[in-house]
Amino acid sequence: MGASLRLEHKLDDIRLITVKVGAYNGQGESLNDVNDKKSFGARATAAVTQKLDVGASWFTHDAIVTSNDIPDSSFTNSAWDIDAQYGKTGDEGLYALVEYLEGENATAATLTMRGIQGVAAYNLRMNSPTSWLYAVEPFARVDLADPDTDTDDDGATVFTAGLGLYMSSKAWFRVAYERQDFQLADAPSISGVRSMLAVSF
Repeated sequence: MGASLRLEHKLDDIRLITVKVGAYNGQGESLNDVNDKKSFGARATAAVTQKLDVGASWFTHDAIVTSNDIPDSSFTNSAWDIDAQYGKTGDEGLYALVEYLEGENATAATLTMRGIQGVAAYNLRMNSPTSWLYAVEPFARVDLADPDTDTDDDGATVFTAGLGLYMSSKAWFRVAYERQDFQLADAPSISGVRSMLAVSF
């Protein structure tokens, strides 16, 4: 549970600058609070054009580290990101997102974590009024994750490519091939086919 404050500034009839700051308790979603510490976060976005948004986020979260069987909640995890998005999900035409994330793990080793991700999709609308398909959307995504930037051979890369079939603007089916590769020598890759059906109201 917590509270947040959202501020908006209109640049024109469509574009906004938005800033949101908040304070929260608990260990995360649906978990009870176990100490008196609070988590704090902030997010700012700006619409550069009607299609292009840029943003940045920061969050710090209390962490419980057990030392000699004694829980110590004086530690915090902190992380930040910068991102850019072109288009809106589900809109006709190109959608693209790139994001860089970095954080510090609240252990005695104070590990630095890093991630980069990119997503691209292209929504093709059907012209036939009798078609059972509203739109077809090929997409691809790549994720690079490094849980400790000071350690070699501990990162992983996930690549996903697939096709989305929209039955309407609020119902769609997706199928994708996904492969995860590891930096660690001789570590086997993991791959498979994933699917999903989503309906929004």
